[in-house]
Amino acid sequence: MIYEIISQSYSSNSYVITGDRTILIDPGLPGDPTLATYIARSEREIDVIINTHCHYDHIGGNWNTEIYVHEDDADAVETGDMKTAYSHFTSSFEGFPVARRLKEGDVVDIGDHELTVVHTPGHTSGSICLLDTATRTLFSGDTWFMNGIGRTDLPSGSFKSMEMSFKKLRGIEAEHICPGHGPSFENNIETIFRSFFEVI
Repeated sequence: MIYEIISQSYSSNSYVITGDRTILIDPGLPGDPTLATYIARSEREIDVIINTHCHYDHIGGNWNTEIYVHEDDADAVETGDMKTAYSHFTSSFEGFPVARRLKEGDVVDIGDHELTVVHTPGHTSGSICLLDTATRTLFSGDTWFMNGIGRTDLPSGSFKSMEMSFKKLRGIEAEHICPGHGPSFENNIETIFRSFFEVI
């Protein structure tokens, strides 16, 4: 099962996926009330946290369980350096240990669901999307939103990398997109691509 926890604040959305293990994608900011309420009501034990990238509004709420993140953002998550953009939210950040450094094509298998890592640099150098082929769902982090793309002006961001990532995503077999912020939506990549890339 996939549970969507849509944030009502500056915190990222969170997604809980259950199978043989329970995966949490992006816990958001520390103490986010929407996620905290969900976890308290569900009484689920989270086995693995996957961060779609290293920004504080996605990783600040991490805790000491297994944390997976792309290898290009893993050092930032562990050290809490300026790449995490924590200074937009708090005065200091010490980071969290990373249990698994993900790379393109890695699969996180939890039984009922297999999440395939799609490396989509642009928002950060280690940004990823996660494709659940069984449900044709793509967890897009801050790469792809209903009406736009992730900003590319923060540390390690790159518009050119974002364009290349969207060229990759044009071939993805996903129908339902679950972004890092805002509501989920049906695949609209051709509209996004024409709006942000082909006219530039």
